[in-house]
Amino acid sequence: MRVFNNVVYLSKGHSYSIEGSDHIDLHDNIAIGTLPSWTITNTDTTPASFFIANPLNHIYRNHAAGSDWHGFWYALPDNKGDRCPQGLPLGLFDSNVAHSNRGSGLKIDIFAPRAYPCLPTRNDQLIDPFAQNPSIPATFSNFITFANRESGVFGESLGTVTFDNFFIADFRVSGM
Repeated sequence: MRVFNNVVYLSKGHSYSIEGSDHIDLHDNIAIGTLPSWTITNTDTTPASFFIANPLNHIYRNHAAGSDWHGFWYALPDNKGDRCPQGLPLGLFDSNVAHSNRGSGLKIDIFAPRAYPCLPTRNDQLIDPFAQNPSIPATFSNFITFANRESGVFGESLGTVTFDNFFIADFRVSGM
């Protein structure tokens, strides 16, 4: 599925929400003024212009401005049926822009892509505890974020993740 060339203005809850689907191309979209909602889901009280719960999708050339919380938020559930999104590889995150958000331009919750997403990350019985389930590199590319109240980029418990060609400016708490 492709979602492209759309504008969402003053929405309540997440402006664009990618939950369990694979193979979604979300590109060339704009979200302006994403507002909290107390009637949909828990995450909608701290909404993101682009809420991504599956890292396999392609998110590129999107623009998030003026969200009450986050521009882009990778909120990956630990386990979803036979899938483990926190361990899946990253599809594409490239050439996105986030500014003037109350929270972060890009927020990434627990994300450690690995060869076998649903198996344990480590085995302490081995000399190299990570040998049975090696890490898979993930690269977030060409991101511009500025004028966010909290931070440009906020990541929590990340695996082999690279931030390539980021421009981060004008934040109150931290750049990255």
